[in-house]
This record gives sequence, structure tokens and C-alpha cells, in this order.
Amino acid sequence: MSSKRRLSDDKASSGHPSKQTKLNDYWLAGVPTRNQYETLADIPEEMEFQETPEKPPPIFVHGVVTSKPLEDLVKKHAGQNCKMTALQNHSVKIQVQTIDVYRSLLKDLKEKNTDMHSYQPKSERSLRVVIKNLHHSTTVEDITASLQELGHSVVNVHNIRQKEDVDEAVHHVTTAIQSAAWAATPAPILPIGSQVVPVSVREKVKERRQLRRRWQTTRNPDDKAKFNRASKELKDILSNIRNTAVNKYLSDLTPTHATNYSLWKAARRVRRMEEPNPPIKNSTDSWARTDKEKADVFAQHMKELEDEERVFTRFHTAVVTLIVICDVGKKK
Repeated sequence: MSSKRRLSDDKASSGHPSKQTKLNDYWLAGVPTRNQYETLADIPEEMEFQETPEKPPPIFVHGVVTSKPLEDLVKKHAGQNCKMTALQNHSVKIQVQTIDVYRSLLKDLKEKNTDMHSYQPKSERSLRVVIKNLHHSTTVEDITASLQELGHSVVNVHNIRQKEDVDEAVHHVTTAIQSAAWAATPAPILPIGSQVVPVSVREKVKERRQLRRRWQTTRNPDDKAKFNRASKELKDILSNIRNTAVNKYLSDLTPTHATNYSLWKAARRVRRMEEPNPPIKNSTDSWARTDKEKADVFAQHMKELEDEERVFTRFHTAVVTLIVICDVGKKK
């Protein structure tokens, strides 16, 4: 015997309505109720929304020593509807309100060969999409033609068919990103003495030390000749590396903001007069050259002066006492 409840298949057979009556319209409702969302029913389905105007990207101007010409140029294009912020290293950030003012100002700055950078507006950026459910035999020309028929300007199309195509596409994207980063990043200028020692020089130093250890053990003239030859080769290699570093440092000096005005800093460093720091002769007739040796010499000298002053004070006191005693004896 089945215990399940039998459901009615015909809803119309029952005497109750298919939809529950609203409480507002129910004549037996005691307390009137209100739906807080009923005002949304009056909003038309096709409502026109106003698009928010695109905010242009900022413009960063470098090497601004005098801001007056830049302020006049910005006011000429944007009037008072702009914002200029002073940054570090003589840089200024310019933020305008409309994209048309941004384009005109950027064009004028480029014509003046201004040292600056900005970003591409969102409306001008290319879209990267993936088209799915295409057969692998579809040619790139057909895809390009179909997209152009729809009104799209096609820059590049890749039809990935196999794993090698995926690797090639990933390599292409990685290379493009790296090239853009390398082109936008200025090369750092390191001091002359901060270059990394190459591996070949380390190997040569290791070889020279081994030959020196062997010659000190055997005292063989052949080992001595090999040690001298390795020392000369190492000296020549270090000299070439030092000359190359100096030449590169001099060739990279520029008077622009990209290298932080390295040419003027190097010129001031060369023209700066170095104060002489001569050695001092100590009591043993030898020269004190380091700061510690000079400090010891000055300390010894001050101690000797103190001892001489103490002796002179005692002698002066004894002479004055003797004179006083003599005067007292004469009076008696």
C-alpha cells in the first residue's frame, strides 16, 4: 500500500485562484502594508543612461627648473580646469579634465621636444580577444577579413593549432613586454669602482694563487716563470677592464634628466679642489699617514706640552718662593 500523497494534476479543478491576492487589495486585511520597491515599477524598461566622460591620463614632465612657461602653456590649453602637482627631481604632474585638451596639450609638448611621458588613453587601447569554437584549419586571412567586414581594425591575428603555436605566441608576448620595458627603462650608471668582477678574472686569480703556492713549495725556476706569466696576464686583463669601464663612464655622461645630469656632476667633482692631507713626523722620525697614527702623535705632543707646563709652573713657584725668602732675610 502506497503512503505517498496524491497530488492533483489539474490546478483549475480546485476552487482557489492560481495567484495569491496582494495584501493591499485584500478586503479583509487589517493593517495596510506597503512594498518599498513598488516605485521601481514606474521606471521604463529602456532607460537612457548618460555615459561618463573618459578621464584622460596624467602627463609627467621632467626637468622643470622654472615652472612659469609650463604653467602658461597649460593655461593656454586647459584654462583653470587642470591640476599641476610638483614631484621630486624637478618633475611636474599635469592632470586635465577632457580628452581633447589632453591631446592638444600632448601634441604641443611633443613639438617643443619636452622631456615627458604619459599613458595611452583607454579609448585608444587595442582589444585582445580570443575567438572560440573555430575550426583549426581556418586561415588567418579569413579571420582578418571577417573582422574587417564587421568594422574592426585588425592589428595581429594568431591561429593557435598545436602546442608549438601556443609556445610561439607566449614567446611573442613575452618578447614584446620585455622590449617595451627595456626601452622605457634608462640604463643605470654605476660608479667606476662598483663593476662586478667577471668570471674569467676570478679564474685567472685562482690560477695565479695556485702557481704561487706551487713555486713557494718547490722553488723551481719553471714554476717561477709560470707564476710571473700568470701575474702579467692578470695585470693586463685588469688594466683593460679598468680602461673599458672608464671609457663607458665617460661616454654615458649626458646633461639631461634621463641620467640625472651626470655630466654636470662629474664636471663639478673634477673642478672641486681636494684639501691636502700631508703626513706628520712623529718622535721616532717616521711618518704618521693614517688618521689613527696622526691622532696618536697629537696626543703624545699634547701630553709633552702638559708636562713642560707643569715643570715650568713648579720652577716658577720655586723661584718666587726663593725671592720672597731672600727679601724677608734682608729686612731682618
